[in-house]
Amino acid sequence: MVAAICCGDADPLIVEQATIIAESTLLLRMVRDQKMAAIERLRDPLEVPLAKGDNRVAAANAVLQQTRIAFNELSQLMAKLIKEGTTFYASFRPEQFGPDEPAWRYEPLELRDQNEALCEALPDLERLLRYERRALSRQKKAILKLASIKLTNRLAGPNPEAAR
Repeated sequence: MVAAICCGDADPLIVEQATIIAESTLLLRMVRDQKMAAIERLRDPLEVPLAKGDNRVAAANAVLQQTRIAFNELSQLMAKLIKEGTTFYASFRPEQFGPDEPAWRYEPLELRDQNEALCEALPDLERLLRYERRALSRQKKAILKLASIKLTNRLAGPNPEAAR
């Protein structure tokens, strides 16, 4: 990328500015990728924005609760199949439930839609915006400086020492 920006010019000042432009471009791509990743990650209803802190324990407890509900429903279905005399394979024995115990109903969690995920991701997106603004500002300064160096070199002519 630096070579493409320099267009064959080996002036160290131009190479330095081209390097800053290339680094900023790469950083901007990474920030944009992180924005998309933040939105996609927050489609999961158990996730919260990273800006709100570490929620791994709360998310793990929610998953564990969902697992318990699913396990209890599976146990009840297995008990029903055993009662009916149906043959099936299971890696564990179903739990015993009392006759008055309510039937468990596992309700899978629905993923958030894109709009909900975007709204949930706003704190993370605001943090990423700061990085994006810094990279854009650095890139803009480098482009202006590069243009200034090229213009100065062009005005000085092919041999800048002879112009002095």
